[in-house]
Amino acid sequence: MKKEYILQEIKRTAAANASVPLGSRKFESETGIKYHDWFGIHWARWNDAVREAGFAPNQLQVGYQETELLEKYATLARELGRLPAKGDLRLKSSNDSEFPHDITFHRLGTKLELVNKVLLYCRSRSRYEDVARWCETRQSARSSLSYHNLKPRPLRLPFLAPAFCLLSPQFNRSSHRWIALPARRNGRATGGR
Repeated sequence: MKKEYILQEIKRTAAANASVPLGSRKFESETGIKYHDWFGIHWARWNDAVREAGFAPNQLQVGYQETELLEKYATLARELGRLPAKGDLRLKSSNDSEFPHDITFHRLGTKLELVNKVLLYCRSRSRYEDVARWCETRQSARSSLSYHNLKPRPLRLPFLAPAFCLLSPQFNRSSHRWIALPARRNGRATGGR
């Protein structure tokens, strides 16, 4: 593919995108010009192609600060009237471009760690007293579970059984049953007596 054509397509797609050049993946999906059509042939990096087309290179997006994420989580909790579940976070991010994706909240830890951080955040802000109460309720429900009364379940390793059985002389591979071998004395079969 010719370099001039790729540069022309970068300019065309940027013009359609408010003079902002597309990223390499979006450019590929819009134009059909694949990564391997330009990488290592005309340019070493996508930003080199963008620069040659006359645009400033794209900048990486800056991640959210922890306080921003906690604020957004608390605001969503207030909208819902409860603590949001993963599906609530994903639905909000798909409907609101300013809301971070649900995976972004994984940086804050497990669900319990997230609730603890939201609780500390909300306690320091009077406007989130209701969200703080929901977090406390969640914590108390979690801590009231008694793990000491649970019976341990036996560890099952079904993938080990076939290997052990196939190596054992007492396992009949065709019928998948254990068989009794005659008793042995001094390495010789006794005939079952």
